[in-house]
Amino acid sequence: QTIVEDDKRGRVMSIYTMAFFGVTPFGNLVAGGLANYIGSPNTVILGGVICILASAFFTKQLGSPGFMVYTVSSTTVCDSMMPSE
Repeated sequence: QTIVEDDKRGRVMSIYTMAFFGVTPFGNLVAGGLANYIGSPNTVILGGVICILASAFFTKQLGSPGFMVYTVSSTTVCDSMMPSE
């Protein structure tokens, strides 16, 4: 949201809202159907395993989180996550 140009911020927020709030009912429908077949506790465990695997995958795709660089309106901002000396 902060790295997007001002004229495109509304579009980015609409995609964000659709991704996190608009898709939730479909996920609930799938989880409810799965719980009907394998039980609620197993569905929750499966969801947790999927979340852990997805976080491992995206962490590997992200690369080294020690140093991130953002470009904001032709100004480069560096955000170091290393402890300050």
